[in-house]
Amino acid sequence: MSAIAAIFDCYQDPISDEEQRELLHKIPYHADTVHVWSKQGVFFSCHNQWITPESMDSVIPYFDTVRQLAITADVIVDNRDELCDKLAIAIKDRDRLSDPILILLAYEKWQEKVVSQVVGDFAFLIWDGRKNELFGARDFSGARTLYYYREGSKITFCSALKPLVTQRSTKKSLNDKWLAEFLALSTTLDSTDLHETVYNGIMQVPPSHTITVNEAGVSFTRFSVLPNEGKLKLRSNEEYIEAFQDVFSQAVKSRIRTTKQVGAHLSGGLDSSAVASFAARNLKNRNQLLHTYSYAPAPNYQSDLPESLIADETQMVHDIIRFSGNMKPNFLRDEWTNSYTELDDCLKTLEMPYKYHLNAHWLHGIYKMASSQNVNVMLNGLRGNWTISFGDALEYQMALFKSLKWLLLMKEIHQYSRMIGIRRLATLGELKHKWQFRGRATSLIDENLVHPQLARETNVIEKLTHFQKQFNRNHTAEQLRQFHFDQLSFWNRTNTFSAKVSLRYQLADRDPTNDLRVVRFCLSLPYDQFVQKGLDRALVRRATKGYLPESIRLNQTVRGVQGNDSVFRLRRHWQAFIAELKAMVADSISQSIFHIPALKIAIQKLENNDNGIITAEYDLLMKALIVYRFISKST
Repeated sequence: MSAIAAIFDCYQDPISDEEQRELLHKIPYHADTVHVWSKQGVFFSCHNQWITPESMDSVIPYFDTVRQLAITADVIVDNRDELCDKLAIAIKDRDRLSDPILILLAYEKWQEKVVSQVVGDFAFLIWDGRKNELFGARDFSGARTLYYYREGSKITFCSALKPLVTQRSTKKSLNDKWLAEFLALSTTLDSTDLHETVYNGIMQVPPSHTITVNEAGVSFTRFSVLPNEGKLKLRSNEEYIEAFQDVFSQAVKSRIRTTKQVGAHLSGGLDSSAVASFAARNLKNRNQLLHTYSYAPAPNYQSDLPESLIADETQMVHDIIRFSGNMKPNFLRDEWTNSYTELDDCLKTLEMPYKYHLNAHWLHGIYKMASSQNVNVMLNGLRGNWTISFGDALEYQMALFKSLKWLLLMKEIHQYSRMIGIRRLATLGELKHKWQFRGRATSLIDENLVHPQLARETNVIEKLTHFQKQFNRNHTAEQLRQFHFDQLSFWNRTNTFSAKVSLRYQLADRDPTNDLRVVRFCLSLPYDQFVQKGLDRALVRRATKGYLPESIRLNQTVRGVQGNDSVFRLRRHWQAFIAELKAMVADSISQSIFHIPALKIAIQKLENNDNGIITAEYDLLMKALIVYRFISKST
């Protein structure tokens, strides 16, 4: 894992020492080693953070004098053995080859098709001296960031935005189109545009894309690593579970390849607990504990949630740890850390506005804690809802109804009702409600935050309306999942955060539920492997038998909610928070960005909210404040 930078002039004009130093010294991350390499018209650097054994003491950038190929890379390869087999690398030589060198050798063999051979998280740049051409790529989900700024024949790359923004040649200005989308999108998406960033002229290489730079210009190619080749057909349910356990175990094992300690996010949910339980069992074979990290609400917090939702999952976490074993628990219990006081620190890390304010304080707190405890790999299950724990019981029952499979439908309704403890008549009522509201997609557009004039100038509502129409075409869970994987803007949302946080705290944020092999396997399964015998998310529930306690594995009635105490935590700072909001709407900076009348109404309603409840007004105003603070510091 690394922060990389590069300058390339396609006409081979010299890169001055001053340009190289200016770029190198602005990279905002600590590193175990820093190396540079340059040649006429090209400069590479790498701030290498040692995560895997192979990364220790590796010299990256690397230049192969025979092949006339140079590489700098931010990469962890998870299919090393498979790749080495295909490259015919002797077993005795494999341990000394770092992941970037493997990618360079793979490029020599497959050229631009190298991206279809690598499983892992990567952003890399390769200079091919034989063609005087630069080739680069980001992995299929954009787990690592790669930004660039182009001026004439010269293009500058970096893992971080700051070095590009502060370059003397950069004409620094905020991107109104990006800001308008950020403000008008009601979801946690930043923008639907794959190339734009918050700054004009500074672009990003999108996930699942390669970039080629030569005298002909800059070109991008989207590569597909999720082919739709039909459904997997095995002989029994048991064979499906065995096959899944093999693939998932491989994904977890390849992500705990580290020189230090392994950590994992752990809640009472299925995704994180499945990841943690598989990892703990694997680490036990190496006489190594898994360090788990969990969020706990502030002391004295009284939840307003219904019985089906819980804010404090501490007991569920303890149940998992007792049953699974080989875990050392850590709980973040800080009473006063909150989204408001941590706002500037989060902006410093992300280098851009963000929307995850309900979870910002405790997520950053967990990474700080883990880093201080010698952890340099942190496992999570963020993609699990779309892969290992996919499957909605009522959606499946609707599919059975539409396909006229009446007997199986009645059986599923009976088993589902028994599992969650309700009468079959109540289940039929839920099905009727779901059927009546099918096709009524959630609105992705909110005009309460963006200034109407800014919306008109950027044409943002029309653009997002087109995106909304694409979203609305997905009427089933499977269609929505396919849309999620096809629309790469969804991937930028979480993976930009993961990349920036991991570089800041020098620990790799790794998600086995997002492993390419796991994703491919789950997409190949028939729907009845995800829902059966009254169980939703049936695949992961069946696969974790013996790994998780039954109270967790078969739980279909209670779900945890993190960050529900966000407003409660602000009680010491409430007056200062309200005062800043009032100053914000009066500031000239806000007048052309925000819809001021809507914000004033929201402030009036929020000012009297002294019961610690998260409201729509609080969410709206926190988003506005994050953007306001960012703009204030950027101008």
